[in-house]
Amino acid sequence: MARWQERGNCWGVDPVLFIGTGKQGGVHHKEAKAACQGCPVKAECLDYALVNRIEVGIYGGTSYKERREMMRQLRSA
Repeated sequence: MARWQERGNCWGVDPVLFIGTGKQGGVHHKEAKAACQGCPVKAECLDYALVNRIEVGIYGGTSYKERREMMRQLRSA
């Protein structure tokens, strides 16, 4: 585990909130994204998910669908 993770708003929160049931845009995703607002390590979390191509859950306040679009845009640039 990276040291930055211990400083996240999600530290100590049930991980099911961030992984959810796999439904994009479901209640869990909305609650998880709300928890990410104002998180001091939001950028590190998003970077971690992008670099590692994590396909499930909320990282850095984004869903996999949103991260996939970011990666597509980066490849196009």
